[in-house]
Amino acid sequence: MSLGDAMFADDERSRIEASFRSAFTDAGGPSEMALFIRHESEGRLHCEVKIYFSPAALLVALHLGFLSRDFGMKALIESFHEAIEKRSSPPIPYREVALTARIMDAIFDQIRTSMHEIQKGD
Repeated sequence: MSLGDAMFADDERSRIEASFRSAFTDAGGPSEMALFIRHESEGRLHCEVKIYFSPAALLVALHLGFLSRDFGMKALIESFHEAIEKRSSPPIPYREVALTARIMDAIFDQIRTSMHEIQKGD
């Protein structure tokens, strides 16, 4: 997820890091739970700060409002629809669609398991 221009992202980055640290500690510090922060410029003069959450940290991303319920599926479906209408290449090769579907299924399984464990702990 992008936080925008690096010159203006410090407060939001700090808020996200603090929320992640709290969730990480509460979860017992699992090695598979990670937050990655990168400065990316893609050849532009100014860089932007991007945040990446490991699958085990997706609950933190959801809590912070970084993920919508559709996980970007609306935009992807629209891109596929446009490719069909224009008879152009799909936005994602079909092989990667299948791989992505398997990965998303695994992520949703992890979220369901985590939610179940959290609810059991209450």
